[in-house]
Formats: sequence, C-alpha cells, structure tokens
Amino acid sequence: MKTNTLPIHIVDDDASVREALLFLLQSLGYEANAWPDGKAFLEGVDIHLGGVAIIDIRMPHLNGQELFQHLIEAESDMAVIVLTGHGDVPMAVNMLKQGVVDFLQKPVALVQMDEALERALLQARQNREQRRLQRLYQGLSPRERQVTELVLQGKTNKAIAEALNIAVRTVEVQRAGAMQKMQADSLPAFVQAVSAACTEK
Repeated sequence: MKTNTLPIHIVDDDASVREALLFLLQSLGYEANAWPDGKAFLEGVDIHLGGVAIIDIRMPHLNGQELFQHLIEAESDMAVIVLTGHGDVPMAVNMLKQGVVDFLQKPVALVQMDEALERALLQARQNREQRRLQRLYQGLSPRERQVTELVLQGKTNKAIAEALNIAVRTVEVQRAGAMQKMQADSLPAFVQAVSAACTEK
C-alpha cells in the first residue's frame, strides 16, 4: 500500500467503470472511494479536506464540468483528474487552463493513471499547504501586513521605519510577530511562506 494520507474519489455514473477503477487503483497500491454522480459525491465528501477527485464528464444531476466548477467556486483544495470517453480538445484545453491536473481518455492505461495520480497528489498537497499559509497570513494585523509587504520588497528595518513613520524597534517587533504567526524561523522561510500565501492558484 502506498503511503498516501489524502483521500482519492472516483466519480462516475457507470458502475462497471467505478469497479474497474477501484481495482486499478488498488493494484497501484491506493485506497479509493467511488460515487455514482457529482451530487452524491458533494453530499458525501468534505471537499475542504483535500485529496484527489477522478471525475467523468457525462453524468446525471451534475456533469463533470459543473462539478469541477463547483470545486473551484467553493475554494476546495482537491486536485482533479478528468477521465472520460466523451471529451473533446477545446473542453480539455479549457479545463486544463482552469487547473485540472490531467485529462485522460477511457480506457486508461495503468502507467498513465499512476503518473496522473502522482501529479494530482502532489498538487493536492501543495493546495493544502497554500491554504494553511493563507489562513496564517489572514491572522496578521494590518500593521504586520504593512511591514511584511516592505520586507518582501527587500527593505531594511530602518527603511521600513522611515516609510511607515514608526520607530525601528516597532518594525522589529512587528516583523518578529509576523514571522511567528507565519511559523517561519528565518527570513527566507518567511518570504517563501508569505509569497505562497499571496499567490493565486
């Protein structure tokens, strides 16, 4: 069994496809859950816990494109792989631009699915880490954010103090507080954490 702590979900209205995919993922060492359509998936899964969703395009109630759009609008951390027999090039290009990890055609080869899952799991972990950093960044006070923005511009404490018309000691305190809240123990780690938190997915 692969050491994976993130859930994998198969969303497909074809029972034979769900069973085949579950068997395929098990043979690759993954554990997965299967759902008959997008509606059942959304009702049964906390989409904010992250993980990977392997979704079909043509499904009742909520098709694959609509499900993917819902995940985007809900700011879900999930990485998405599309696996379909009904995709077309414009649809694939559009969904890939919006953040789908891979757009696969049925039937999918074992190696192809394994590579797509590895990329998707990496993306899901990155999404989860970015969301964690965004929550930390939102905890900074307005003054800490001001100081942080100037730190990211490469300004010294003295230059920041002059720009904000505050004492250097105040800058030091605000900067230290911001670093602590971002859980960064060095300036490079702090810059990296804030940059990741402020980057659009």
